Amino acid sequence: MNLDTWCKWATPISSCLRYYSRDTSNCCCQGEAKENSAWYAGGRIGYLVTPALLTYFDGGYTQTRFDGTNLFSTMAPVLVDTTPAQTYHGWFLGGGTEYAMNFSWLPIRGLFWRNEYRYASYEAADVPLTNALGAPAGVAFHVTPYVQTLTSSLVWRFNWLGQ
Repeated sequence: MNLDTWCKWATPISSCLRYYSRDTSNCCCQGEAKENSAWYAGGRIGYLVTPALLTYFDGGYTQTRFDGTNLFSTMAPVLVDTTPAQTYHGWFLGGGTEYAMNFSWLPIRGLFWRNEYRYASYEAADVPLTNALGAPAGVAFHVTPYVQTLTSSLVWRFNWLGQ
């Protein structure tokens, strides 16, 4: 099973919308699973290329939860099987740039434009199927999910000391 990720720029602030689907086109049924939450803890290390431009790499631990999936027949719009919601644990690596927008014409200070790519890999799991009546189907999908995210965001850092 393949897990594809599409990320589109929606707005200049918090601009990443995520769409995740499990490709089951080689089966007699198909469906999609959507991520409903994710969190991470990690660190980053960077290099100041110019006084206003920082490049960095980051990495750490991550966890995500996918909603349950309804699998429909590829022959007719009939519900065949379902999968339960699933939580996965794993790691992430990424990198990006952060640009200090210190323009004299901006009315506020502390604005940064951040762009980042991140790859997250999660542990494999056997996700059990239940049939349309709710009974165990006796089979499972072997899933090794991964998520790729591209974000562009406007960050405002409060500068209480005026530095």
